[in-house]
Amino acid sequence: MNINNYPALKILLLSAIGFVIGKFIPISSFTLISVGFVILIGLIIHLTKVNKSIFPILLLILLGLATSYRTSNLDYNYDGEFFENQNGYFSGKIVDLSKSTKKNYRVIAEGKVIFGNVIYQDNVRIALTIILSSRDKKQYNNFPSGDEQIWCKIKLRPPNKANLPSEFNEVNYFRSLDVQYTAICYSNDFAFCSNKNEQTLQENILSSVNKQIDRIYSNYTRGIVKALLIGDRTEITKQTQQEFSQTGVVHILSVSGFHVGVIAGILYWLFSFFPSRILRFSFTILALSFYIFLIGYPPSAIRAGLMIALYLLANLLQRKANPINIIATVILIIAIVHPATLYSAGFQMSIGAIIGITLLFGPFNAFFQKILKFEKYSITHKIAASLAITFASSAVVSPIVAYYFSTYSVISPLANLVIIPLMLFAQIFSIVSVIGSYFFLSLGDIFANTAQLCIELSGAINHYLASIKYSYLAGGNVMYFSLFFGIIITYMFLSKKIETFVFRFSSSLILSVLFILIINSHSDAKYILVKRYDNLVAIDTMNRRAMIISNSKLAVRKDDFPLKMYLINSKIIKIYYSKNLAVVAKKIDNRQLSTKAINNTALNQIYNLLKKSQN
Repeated sequence: MNINNYPALKILLLSAIGFVIGKFIPISSFTLISVGFVILIGLIIHLTKVNKSIFPILLLILLGLATSYRTSNLDYNYDGEFFENQNGYFSGKIVDLSKSTKKNYRVIAEGKVIFGNVIYQDNVRIALTIILSSRDKKQYNNFPSGDEQIWCKIKLRPPNKANLPSEFNEVNYFRSLDVQYTAICYSNDFAFCSNKNEQTLQENILSSVNKQIDRIYSNYTRGIVKALLIGDRTEITKQTQQEFSQTGVVHILSVSGFHVGVIAGILYWLFSFFPSRILRFSFTILALSFYIFLIGYPPSAIRAGLMIALYLLANLLQRKANPINIIATVILIIAIVHPATLYSAGFQMSIGAIIGITLLFGPFNAFFQKILKFEKYSITHKIAASLAITFASSAVVSPIVAYYFSTYSVISPLANLVIIPLMLFAQIFSIVSVIGSYFFLSLGDIFANTAQLCIELSGAINHYLASIKYSYLAGGNVMYFSLFFGIIITYMFLSKKIETFVFRFSSSLILSVLFILIINSHSDAKYILVKRYDNLVAIDTMNRRAMIISNSKLAVRKDDFPLKMYLINSKIIKIYYSKNLAVVAKKIDNRQLSTKAINNTALNQIYNLLKKSQN
């Protein structure tokens, strides 16, 4: 591959060098501006001469440094400590409503934070959970909507990184949301700073669509329909989300590149009656942009929208669309306009899927067509193409999913092969049903029944697949498994001859067994050592014992649910704890050995000593 044929990729790689340098060598804004000024002068001199110079390269590296600096607020300096909640005040506005229940609201808010009237931070984004009082529970449907000015008394902290197997990683999750803090407040300590009497155009349209969906869909399917059409996942049950995650098709439950591509295809077909190609392009892009605005600019939809716009622009200019250049251009645009999106899990998975399909679909498809002898233009030919797309995207996306969610779906190719076509029909019929219901309700009901059939059928199939034993892997080592099996699958499916495939399959089988044995022996050889808020936990996994050293009377905090569940699910048979540890004691061990509380300095010293001995 000649890099000169991919100018956007070359620019991206040079910028990436600056981005990586900025993460290892923090640079102040003054230094960044000074260096930029010198490079700009050099670039101007470069443009006045014919001879080549290094200044264009330095300018691109500087772009990466600037992007690194602009995302420095998302680089949590995690040192093994678990952060305590601090009292403070927040003033700002709600920019997104994540989830609402009868007990609490979860929102993303942006504004300024004051810690004890001493520490002040502006332009901060927080993940705020508003716990409703008994009075507010009765009117929770009318609590905050989007873009509301608020003031509240909060307890906040930076996100904690997971240090227990299968524990939810707050750092990765909140970084993907461009959030610096997580906070809670009670509705009694919450107030609106402004009265917003009129709804925006976006809110009016979304409210109307929600009402139409509620009218023509059942309680089970309406949540999935809202996720497919407007990206609202708040009504999908945790069990449904978990099962779709276990089978590797959870992306189908949100507006992703797949859904935006379907919308774009429908729009382009609708505007195909325009004789002018410029008008078709313009109206398609305007309508698609309005749709992305309507659903709140999710990162995966932005990525898909930009890629579709660049592809249609190349088609308009009668130029061959180069997928690698298009992907690189989209990443560069995002890095310049809103660099925090680069940290979004949805954006990374979306880009990863496109990269996998672009690089691996051709050889994978050739493998299924030639090695497995599928006949052209038959149903098996289409199945082969579908399998090739699934494996190609999974090879890149699976490690990203494992990193963020500690899950690796073994059954993902089969699930994608069956569920995605059903959800494709469900989305198309859902669009027609909602639009048709505005003109004639019975017409909407007809298409809604078809969409519901597809959704219920895909849900039943997915539930069955998720219930199969070993259909997915979960835990602390799943990241290594996903990387290893991604490489192994790619290695096998790049075979061009049946003999080569047989050899690679046999060697891969042997390597897989050795890999699993090494991982398991490695995990059993060491004990787990973690710090949890104000205590230290050393877990001997081989002898199923745990020692908790605490600087408080309660060795395991009441709000440290992940540690409690880990101790219970791991069936630890011996645990040493303070005499006040009642919750875990009743379920694990009746023995109560009292311990003496120690201060944080001693706790840190013990942690460092044990960490050295562990390594």
